[in-house]
Amino acid sequence: MSSSGFIEYFPYTWYIRLINTVGRWLYTLFGFTLFRLSRDGLMKSAMKQTRLNDFGDTFYQEPLNMFINLLNDPLTSPFSRIAFRIRIQNALVHRLKLVELFKTNKDIHNVPVPKPLFVLGLPRTGTTLLYSLLNQDTTSRPTYAWEQAEPFPPPEKETFFTDKRIKIVQKKWDFITKNIVGEHFKAIHNMDPTKPEEDMELLLKVFVDPLVMFVRPDVKEYSDWFQNINPTPFYLEERRYLQVLGWKNPPKDHWIMKSPLNTIFIDSLMNTFPDAKFVWMHRRVTEVVPSACSLMKTLAALYRPWIDKKELGRATLAGLSLGLERGISERDSRPKEETNKRFMDVHYETLIKDPIATVKDIYQKMGYTYTQEFENNMRKWMTENPQKKFGGHKYTLEEYGLDAKQVQEAFKVYTTRFNVAV
Repeated sequence: MSSSGFIEYFPYTWYIRLINTVGRWLYTLFGFTLFRLSRDGLMKSAMKQTRLNDFGDTFYQEPLNMFINLLNDPLTSPFSRIAFRIRIQNALVHRLKLVELFKTNKDIHNVPVPKPLFVLGLPRTGTTLLYSLLNQDTTSRPTYAWEQAEPFPPPEKETFFTDKRIKIVQKKWDFITKNIVGEHFKAIHNMDPTKPEEDMELLLKVFVDPLVMFVRPDVKEYSDWFQNINPTPFYLEERRYLQVLGWKNPPKDHWIMKSPLNTIFIDSLMNTFPDAKFVWMHRRVTEVVPSACSLMKTLAALYRPWIDKKELGRATLAGLSLGLERGISERDSRPKEETNKRFMDVHYETLIKDPIATVKDIYQKMGYTYTQEFENNMRKWMTENPQKKFGGHKYTLEEYGLDAKQVQEAFKVYTTRFNVAV
């Protein structure tokens, strides 16, 4: 453990603190894990809730086992086990419904996932801004937060923005914001179920959460497992979910997707979506790393009652740099003729300087149709959503026990490959 100056406790509400305190004392005095999770128990509850019993392919069981082992670890807060019990059971319910839908309806197998455009890049590199601008194209189809959280029954075009599930998801997010991560999280990432959201939620349905490597680096078993997984089954599952979401509300032309995790597993992504195109965002790494640390620190409240920021800094530096090196290796292992057609690199400074021109350039080079209506929509969105609309997001390397020299050394492969400033 680092010096006390790097330890930060999360400002949970009183009853969450009480639950965690009781749980800590029960484990300390009696070795008893409060709200311990059982894979078999969760699966039985999901089957009882749905009256279905076919979970399909068993690939999900390994990540589920790893995730439950992590949650049952003594340093995971008892309240986290309560929250994730609900989340895991929902994911198992959705899996049962997904398998049943594909078994009983032949049409769903033929639903296309046309020309997806993936926004890649580390957190805080401008991916959210670019994603938001791309979503102003009415011929594109992003995944919305509410439909990712509650995909069954499949959303319909006519009731998409009035669906009763929107309010259910909003209540859950309001609880998380108010009681766990805090209102300041809106300045980092504003959660709105009626807005497009990155597709991380779809990957969480197969119990893969890369956040664990940053906020729980002490659980080496999970980190080692994650770094050696075969991600192809997870992306095939994501593709099936996109077929569900697009069955009754398809894109007019193409899908738009965004998740930092996609930057790591490029090879599987390219194989699963053979007609996909990719825009990789880049930014000065000494700005990216402390911002990413701040994001990870806030999200750590989902797993534990306190964080060692120095430990978090080391884990974030290692995790981000290794992930990028894997992504670069997988991209560069493909034929250059293919990657030249399917990839485009955009620097943060270029996007900020002229967002409209940058998006127009992306569409022209990637083969999507750019229209005046799209441009007008982007201009309107930028007027309505000024930078720092929800307040500023402050951070420094030193707060996480890091300095510019460490960052420069860790990201040498990345900054050299893409000519990114340190």
